[in-house]
Amino acid sequence: MPLTFRHSVRVEFDEVDLYGIVHHARYFIYMERARVAMLRSLGAPPGDVHGRGFGLVLVEDRTRYRTPARLSDVLDVHIEMGRLGAASMRLDYRITRGEDVVVESEIRLACVGPDGRPRTFPPEFRAVLEPP
Repeated sequence: MPLTFRHSVRVEFDEVDLYGIVHHARYFIYMERARVAMLRSLGAPPGDVHGRGFGLVLVEDRTRYRTPARLSDVLDVHIEMGRLGAASMRLDYRITRGEDVVVESEIRLACVGPDGRPRTFPPEFRAVLEPP
């Protein structure tokens, strides 16, 4: 069974435009907050790349906006591990409001060392991402 995670957010006043609709770039912040919460829950909180010896950088995204979210909506950000490679991973996101799908996104993250160059995932990090 693939790794899955759910994180809830409420749309705040500073996240919407004059029409009360969430700005498209805000969804990336919601997804990043959910990803950080997921890693923290797995015992692998993100932190200083130099202290841990690696970091994650966004290298690709494919996002589809299905329906707008509005001020005060409670959104659930669902994450599923799409693919875990030697030095990159794909996370599949679905942001919902109740039964409505608001956004769907595939994001690929690459593992980099303190010098910013690609490297393989450390074994202890890979272990928390792979299903038992």
